[in-house]
Amino acid sequence: MSGTSLAPPGRSEEVSLVGLVNVLLRHRALVAGVALFSCLGAILYALAQPRSYTATSSFMPQAPRAQGNLSGIATQLGLALPTAGGAQSPAFYADLLHSRELLGDAVDSRYEFQTDTAAVSGNLLEIQPQPGRAETRRERSVRALKRMIRPGVAQQTGVVTLGVTANHPALAQQINQRLLDLVNRFNMVSRQSQAGAERKFTEQRLAEVK
Repeated sequence: MSGTSLAPPGRSEEVSLVGLVNVLLRHRALVAGVALFSCLGAILYALAQPRSYTATSSFMPQAPRAQGNLSGIATQLGLALPTAGGAQSPAFYADLLHSRELLGDAVDSRYEFQTDTAAVSGNLLEIQPQPGRAETRRERSVRALKRMIRPGVAQQTGVVTLGVTANHPALAQQINQRLLDLVNRFNMVSRQSQAGAERKFTEQRLAEVK
């Protein structure tokens, strides 16, 4: 007969746990040192990271404008005018803020702000130089700006939000404001274009009716 005896599973696990605790207690100074070193390393890493600042804004897309005098006359005569209501949806403006044309205009715009050490002035390509050849640096700057902005849409209210993150609060705020100005300019040009198209269409149809 064999003299080997087997300990109950529960007893074996208890012994292993006690042994682990004893090891930790014997080397508690080393364990505390490793924990302290890890905390200090995490703090130093966080302090070494460049600071970033986010400027946020929001706006409500305009509802389709009321019809003008010519449109009213056309309606009385039973003439339907072309509309562009879909272009004013909140999702459209979120996509517009990420469009290459709008971002390119923002990259080419001039920004001025004061840091702790000097006054900074120039477009984004000058303020935040990009690597590569001259003909590709602007495209890199456009892509970098796209990563800096976060447009969003509130589904229930239709409010469009815009967040811009940069390494200086004044730069983040100015880029945010510049993008809003470009959206307003787009709205103005679109309304003028739509009004001109409606006027031309209505006058042509009225001439046909006469």
